[in-house]
Amino acid sequence: MIDGQVSGHMNGSAKQRIGRDGRHVFTTALILAQTGRVINVTTFCETQGAALMGLADGDSVALPQRMALWPDWDGQGNPPTAPWD
Repeated sequence: MIDGQVSGHMNGSAKQRIGRDGRHVFTTALILAQTGRVINVTTFCETQGAALMGLADGDSVALPQRMALWPDWDGQGNPPTAPWD
């Protein structure tokens, strides 16, 4: 886990989904960062999910939060990128 901030614009609208157990709801969204990367966001918190659901495609968003980073599909890590990289 790291403390960080993801900011950019909504890429499409957020979607609510139901877990495999059929009971737990979670929200997913795609954020287009200023670096050009698309970041997948998943929250299991109702309050955060409702806030994401209230945003439309292109709306600005900033998510300061403790987060976990998973590798990309090709197995490469996806660390935050500084503007000077």
